[in-house]
Amino acid sequence: MTARRIASLLGFSCTVLATAAAQKTSTADSIVHLYQGQDTHTHYVLRAVVEDSASFARLWDQIVTAPIPRVDFNRYMVIAATMGPQGSPGNQIAIVVVDSIGPILRVQIELTLLEGLGLGAIAYPADVVRVPKSRRTGVSFVDRYSVVRYRRATPRVPALPPDSVPSALWDEIHAPEHTIPSSPEWGVPFPGISSCSRSRKMQPSRSDSRRSTQSGAR
Repeated sequence: MTARRIASLLGFSCTVLATAAAQKTSTADSIVHLYQGQDTHTHYVLRAVVEDSASFARLWDQIVTAPIPRVDFNRYMVIAATMGPQGSPGNQIAIVVVDSIGPILRVQIELTLLEGLGLGAIAYPADVVRVPKSRRTGVSFVDRYSVVRYRRATPRVPALPPDSVPSALWDEIHAPEHTIPSSPEWGVPFPGISSCSRSRKMQPSRSDSRRSTQSGAR
């Protein structure tokens, strides 16, 4: 075998590998989302691949009530994935990768779960995509879950700069005569109570006087 023949064979093998890699990349990048949302009526988990118009019409009717899009099934196929009923409106599903290089079609699905958000209306997330047609007879769905914690935004109150308040005003505001103790001790006059009310002694009631008279007579 001559060197020119070996070089040509090596060039052919490199071309085949490059074509396969390009096919994988084009398949992953050419995902067209025909529908992606939460307003569906699919109350169950579904994974499906359809390659003809009749099957696509039945599948579309199971998921949404929107007008069905046109798909050229001579060039494309449709893949659908649903999440079932979800109690959080932030849960989402998405078909992110369709790999047709291996012996079977491999579909990667990402499911996002939102934690910390209160229960709201029941949502039914779904994703329906169009991808280039593949001759693979089998299909494998790979689900990957990710959890996102919901954090409620809290307003930030900017702190006053140290030199924003004059020192004289600061001292006047925090003077002892302008402060009120939170738990005054016994015997200490509570702010707002007059001196006459503090010096007033408790007078015995009429019932107490009668009882003391009766006990003295006995």
